[in-house]
Amino acid sequence: MTTSPVPSITDEQIAEIERFLSFGGSMLKVKSAAIQGLIARLRAAERDAGRVDFLEKHPNWLRYNKGRYSCVLPGTNYSYRVYATARDAIDAAMTEAKP
Repeated sequence: MTTSPVPSITDEQIAEIERFLSFGGSMLKVKSAAIQGLIARLRAAERDAGRVDFLEKHPNWLRYNKGRYSCVLPGTNYSYRVYATARDAIDAAMTEAKP
């Protein structure tokens, strides 16, 4: 496992930044919209990291055929649903795999 060269930011730190933006964000040299955009990108990257972690644990669940993605349902090797994107298929598999 590799270590990220960038220190992680916690949900609490993000919430603190968001609170700060609501009170004094207009006085910042960096526009509050830019910071909100960065937070949105960070959250999307975290969701993608979760998807990659899931695929590493279940490498054969995601399949691609004829321009469509499918996800084999947990506990089977034949039952699946088809999705337009890999993210949709992985999200569905993650939901199905939750106890």
